[in-house]
Amino acid sequence: MQLMKATAIMFTYAVVLLVLGFIAYAMSGFESKAATALYASGGLAALMFLVGLMAMALRSSKIVGMIGIHVGMVLPLLFSFSLAWMGWMTFQKYQEGLRPIHVPVIMWVMAAVSVVAFFMILACRDKNAEKQSAG
Repeated sequence: MQLMKATAIMFTYAVVLLVLGFIAYAMSGFESKAATALYASGGLAALMFLVGLMAMALRSSKIVGMIGIHVGMVLPLLFSFSLAWMGWMTFQKYQEGLRPIHVPVIMWVMAAVSVVAFFMILACRDKNAEKQSAG
């Protein structure tokens, strides 16, 4: 049951990343230069979707499933650091008048969502399975 919760969180997180990327693109007036928001969020979402599928394969292939679960747990944390850093760099460009304020804000929202996704996936760990494998 815990596995299904973790994969559902991974898939939901992927959809939220896509939606936030589309919002950033729309807030930029659908400019061709702003399509990067779709590419970046789409790439992050594709990675989360892939590891979610790998995690679902736990019953048929334990190795693939465990890789999917653990990579799916670490990726949101890595994404949060990366998005927060990019948000900071973009905020500096906003202060110079080169970028609108919504760009760093949406990146920071994506970073915050990534932290929440990390802790939600972490909370879905099966503690009984960990005790059995350790003992």
